[in-house]
Amino acid sequence: MKLITKENKIDLKSFIAKNFNISKSKAKNIIDGRQVFINNKRAWIASYVLNKGDIVEIMDFNEKKEINEINI
Repeated sequence: MKLITKENKIDLKSFIAKNFNISKSKAKNIIDGRQVFINNKRAWIASYVLNKGDIVEIMDFNEKKEINEINI
């Protein structure tokens, strides 16, 4: 899944949490799983600051699965 940042100066963890409506700790788990790419480069630092226009891609992300795990 690819997303383009529309805000300036937002950290990666907050961006993922906001766009997928999940907690920041769950967003950090996704980042720590090294499945996140920013502008086609792997990202693993949750506090990385995104700029407007950056392309964030999450590989093998199943939004439904993540939401179900939160509700358990």
